[in-house]
Amino acid sequence: MGRAVDYRLNAGPVRFNAAGLSRLEPEVETAIRLWRGPVELMGDPAPGAGSALARALSSDVLYASPQDMDNAAPLLWMSRVYAPTVGAMGAVVLAFPGAEPVPLSELETDAPGEYLLWRPDGEKVVTFPDAKTPAVSELTSFGLCPTFERPTFMGFGEGLSFGLDRTKSLAWNEEKGILTFSLNTDLPRATHGYLALAGGWKAKTVKVGGERVKAQAGDRWLVFPFPAGETSFEAQFEK
Repeated sequence: MGRAVDYRLNAGPVRFNAAGLSRLEPEVETAIRLWRGPVELMGDPAPGAGSALARALSSDVLYASPQDMDNAAPLLWMSRVYAPTVGAMGAVVLAFPGAEPVPLSELETDAPGEYLLWRPDGEKVVTFPDAKTPAVSELTSFGLCPTFERPTFMGFGEGLSFGLDRTKSLAWNEEKGILTFSLNTDLPRATHGYLALAGGWKAKTVKVGGERVKAQAGDRWLVFPFPAGETSFEAQFEK
């Protein structure tokens, strides 16, 4: 059904037996959000699990397509992140435990070309130069970084979509070398922001909420702290 709904075919209800449920695992919560049809609940979960289940059912749908269709229950999904006020924000790969490694060239990307798979790790960025999705032991989000000609914001270390779905505004000033970004809602906890560097641009300053912060800059990535409660940043670059 992950494909059928893309072609406007109606999806029947999925029956979820919640009797005695004491905890909602992240994998189950994500599977609920990936399902684009009705859900029929059976039984009474424990109070804590009931609240988590209610949040999952009321959360925004994760619009994603399965990438390993040879599995009866696909474990590798591609989510194209969209922000209503900006438009397309990039792609995220969701890998469930047990997903087999897949070459990036076989993923259904929006445009041909080489991509770099990455994921946030605090003040660091982990990349996978063998151009394959790795095996994982827990639900993991990966970003797909194409070849850019200028610095590009790739997301935060928060949420399955790296917070990109909360984007309110995003603008690049080529003449001044300034990238500005704002969220429509703040993130639930302190995290880091990640920018891919390109085009010979080098980081000069990063300001979060108008205050300058210390960023970690390398040849390919710029990582900066993003405190809880903040909703905007400005990064200035020079050649």
